[in-house]
Amino acid sequence: MHHFATQTIRVLFPLAPPIFGQTLVATAVETPHLLYALLAASCSHHARLVQEPSASQLTILKFTDLAVAGLRAALADPAETLKPETAMTAMVLCTNDVCNGNARTWKVHLSGVMQLLTALLERQRATDGGIEPFALCLLKWFATLDILAGLSGTHAGCVNDGQYWNLSRSPDCDIGQVDEICGYSTQLMPLLARIGQLARRNVHEQSILETFTEPSSTISEELTDEAQDIERKVLYIANQSPSAATLASHDEVLASELHNTHLSFIHSALLHLYRRVELLPKSHPKVRSQVAAILDNVQAIRPFSPANVLILWPIFSAGCETDDLHERQAIQIRMVNMQTMGMGNFTRARDALARYWESGASSRWDVYFAQSGLELVLF
Repeated sequence: MHHFATQTIRVLFPLAPPIFGQTLVATAVETPHLLYALLAASCSHHARLVQEPSASQLTILKFTDLAVAGLRAALADPAETLKPETAMTAMVLCTNDVCNGNARTWKVHLSGVMQLLTALLERQRATDGGIEPFALCLLKWFATLDILAGLSGTHAGCVNDGQYWNLSRSPDCDIGQVDEICGYSTQLMPLLARIGQLARRNVHEQSILETFTEPSSTISEELTDEAQDIERKVLYIANQSPSAATLASHDEVLASELHNTHLSFIHSALLHLYRRVELLPKSHPKVRSQVAAILDNVQAIRPFSPANVLILWPIFSAGCETDDLHERQAIQIRMVNMQTMGMGNFTRARDALARYWESGASSRWDVYFAQSGLELVLF
């Protein structure tokens, strides 16, 4: 448990409020199923750090089985179902699945978390009108993973409109500032969700027409208008900074890097909008400018900064949309650095990117991976 409290939690959420990690560990000590889930996460992380995943497999499976059994028992008890720690156990198991590449189970756990959170938040708002800080961090954790799942390929997010119980308008959140859990403003969430929706719709329409090739740049007037509206809204929230509380509770340099993680997501949102919604070619100046902007902000983050944990989706997106060898080399170097942090999703993202590069495929990356049957969650 010491490894989780001192290392794993810092890799998962490097800038989360200190109270979140403290409450998580303290709650786990009194909640066996959550404790087992955290121990499974910690063992998995440690095994990847020392590059001996097979040696710890039995221990990881034991803790996972105990966590699942305890979670099932909690779900059978109405008094336990509405506790934040019950939803937290499901969220930890889901995250473990993503980091370990368990594609068959993470969606089940994520859907379960959504149902638990909905019931939990309804009760909290009915009693005192607000959201407890611990539950708020859990909500952001869920939203971050769900949003990125909906943008990483063909999976539709659990909350399709990206509103997440009006999180982006909640007085409990620092509106107009970069969120310390997800690494970007919560105001970006609905826009990211809509971009994912439109991108998946385009792929679906292409599959019906059996034209899995580089698509035409011709789109409907209605879609053009919506894309321009999304672009305007994304640019409107580009200039945001970390909150005073974040700056006060973390190393100043690390906290200031949240500005760059936010901008990385801003430019990634525009990159996906241009490529996957407006269907612009990879060589288009608007596409090239977003790739360059992402990489500029990545380079502004220290090579081994914990903030790199937050930008897997932006750097992977930039990598998929550049043929420039110097840009690819910079991306490869940064992803190697990220891989040393011991998160399995970093390793799979790097391997998938290398596979896409080596294929020389003319099709867009999301189409290529859909055809290949490869599913990623860039969390």
